[in-house]
Amino acid sequence: MAISSRGFTVFFLSVVATILAVLLYLGYFVSAITTPVSADSSVVTFSISRGEGAHAISQRLSEAGFIASTWNFEAYIWLKRWGSRLQAGEYQIPRNVTIQEVARILALGKEGAVERSITIIEGWTIEDIIDYLDHEGVISHSDFREALSRLADKQVVSALADKPVGASLEGYLFPDTYRILRGSSADEVVLKMLTNFDRKLTPELRAAIAARHQTIFSTLTLASILEREVKHPQDLSLVADVFYKRLAAGKPLESDATLNYILPVAER
Repeated sequence: MAISSRGFTVFFLSVVATILAVLLYLGYFVSAITTPVSADSSVVTFSISRGEGAHAISQRLSEAGFIASTWNFEAYIWLKRWGSRLQAGEYQIPRNVTIQEVARILALGKEGAVERSITIIEGWTIEDIIDYLDHEGVISHSDFREALSRLADKQVVSALADKPVGASLEGYLFPDTYRILRGSSADEVVLKMLTNFDRKLTPELRAAIAARHQTIFSTLTLASILEREVKHPQDLSLVADVFYKRLAAGKPLESDATLNYILPVAER
C-alpha cells in the first residue's frame, strides 16, 4: 500500500526528531561522564564489599557525592563491559573525579588507581612546569605544549575572559599539589590547573583587581615582573605600589625584569 505524502512527511520528521534526540543525548552523556561533580580535590576512602553489584555500588557512589547520576555511571560501565569487573577492596578516590575516572579506578583496581601526586612550585614559569612534568614522566614536552596551545584561547574558565588572544597561559597554571590519575591527558592536566586557579581567584580578589582598574591578565603579568624584580618578600608591597602608580600615571615600569619577556634565555 502506497504511503501518502502526509504520512511520509510525518515519518520523515519523526526520524529526524529521533536522530536529533539521540545526538543531543549523546552530547549530554559525554559531558556527564567527563565532568566532575565536585571541584574538591581531597581524597576519600571508598570500599567495595565482595559480591556487591554494580547498581549497589553506583548508589553508594552517588550518596558519597562522587557521581551525579547512577544511570550514567551504570550505562558507562555497561558500554565498557566492566559491570562484572568492579573489584572488592578499599580505594583512595579524589572527590573531583569524573564518571570515567571512578569507573576505571574501580574496574581496573591497582592499574586504574591514582598513580601519583605532582607539585607545581610557586614561581615556576611554564617552561619550568613543562620540564618538570616531562622529567617526572607525567606528560611529554610536546604533548603539554600542544595542550597549552589548544586551550590558550578557549575560555574554559572564567578567569581567562580578559586574556588577550595569542597570550600564553603563563601565571594561570596555579602552583599546588595535584593528584594525577594514570592515563590523564595533557588537556586534563592543564584544565585541572586552570580550574584550580579559577577557584582560588575568589570574588573578593576579583573585586580588588577591578578596583585598581586592572584586568586579571595585567595583574598576573605585573605579578610575574614583581617576582623577578623583587629579591626580598617584604619589599613586594612597596614595589607593587610604585608600579601601580607608574601605570596609573601612564609611565613605563622601568623594570629590568621586563626584559625576560623579550630577550632569549641566553641573553638574559
